[in-house]
Amino acid sequence: RRDAVYEACTNVAEAGWSRRDHYVANLSFEYTSFDFTPAGWPMKEVDRDNVDLYTKDGECLLVFQGSDLYGEFKLLESKDFFLFKEFEVNATTKKYGAEVSEYNTHELESLFEVMEARHGSLASTFEDCSYITVTGHSLGADLAVLFSYIANKKGDPRDIGKLVSYTYGFAPTRSFSPELKNEQTVDGCFPGYLYYTAVSLPELSGEVVDHNLVNMANEILPYTVGYLPTSYAYRQLVIGKGAGTTTQCGYLPASFDVVLRNPALMNASERKWLHEPPKLHDYFTYVDLLA
Repeated sequence: RRDAVYEACTNVAEAGWSRRDHYVANLSFEYTSFDFTPAGWPMKEVDRDNVDLYTKDGECLLVFQGSDLYGEFKLLESKDFFLFKEFEVNATTKKYGAEVSEYNTHELESLFEVMEARHGSLASTFEDCSYITVTGHSLGADLAVLFSYIANKKGDPRDIGKLVSYTYGFAPTRSFSPELKNEQTVDGCFPGYLYYTAVSLPELSGEVVDHNLVNMANEILPYTVGYLPTSYAYRQLVIGKGAGTTTQCGYLPASFDVVLRNPALMNASERKWLHEPPKLHDYFTYVDLLA
């Protein structure tokens, strides 16, 4: 895996991209309640939110990191939500003109504060960008989608000063409302793709997809915002094959609904998320399939 990371970084450098800035927001979270106490469970953690800004001939590439908190992963194994003291994990807020995850908003705004502190404003952060491409994996994909929505919203509510030209998200979660449209296009669609992994399981007569794309819509995690944005085209990455089908903007892949309605497929999706091969959600699974 270290070799894969090195190769990816080498490819980025050889393509002419260089990292201009690295932003880190160190946030301290304290847990208040949970239905289990595993060995080594920390009552308090530091969440290091990271985003990198790469540049190439005036173009900018904004890359959001995914989850790094132990609690963010244990959350998905708990049948009862534990809470962060600061806010409920499954709470939503009306912000930027849409119903969005309070947790994701908190993460993004914390990074905005770091950018503003370093450059004076968000507009100054991106003033040298001829255009911006945004990407991220998992929670990073959520933040990429949210950033793109805010940047392209009419009125520029966070004074970013530049529009997002392309968005590429890998394994976003169902933590959005269906209102996240691109207000700079007639059809409300964003150029780019949201990617998800899939594997065929003959023994279940069906296809299993990355659990992130369905896990916010079951009885274990009753998220009050349980939608994926339909303002993107979804591109499938199939284990053992590579590129699969592409679902046009305005629709979600039919396989998502099939998994949601089939308990056997849903259970298999959860097992093969990060616990069993092929580990559909693993960042390196996406890297290998894209390669």
